[in-house]
Amino acid sequence: MWSIDCEQLIADLVENHFGIEKHLKGCTYLKEAIEIAVQNPIVSMMKLYELVGLRHGCNAESVEHLIRYAIESAYTKNKMNHYFPEVYGRPSNSMAIRQAAEFVRTSET
Repeated sequence: MWSIDCEQLIADLVENHFGIEKHLKGCTYLKEAIEIAVQNPIVSMMKLYELVGLRHGCNAESVEHLIRYAIESAYTKNKMNHYFPEVYGRPSNSMAIRQAAEFVRTSET
């Protein structure tokens, strides 16, 4: 079951901990992608992008691009680097989404 607390946890994680600016469309898409990944951990990334795109009337490629831009933007400003220390370069979309979803799932219990 989905709760307001989960939505707030995801928003806090994305906006405050990852440092992704909430005025970016990619921020909204990333939060929704994490929500879907929490509810369905085995969903493919392409399907996840398609589901987010359906909610917003855009295609999966746009969703992927805007999430990637949001992550790159935060990463280049050194806002999320400490969450992915083992990665050389910015984390991939799937890495950020999967790690955030796992954090939310473990926080729910």
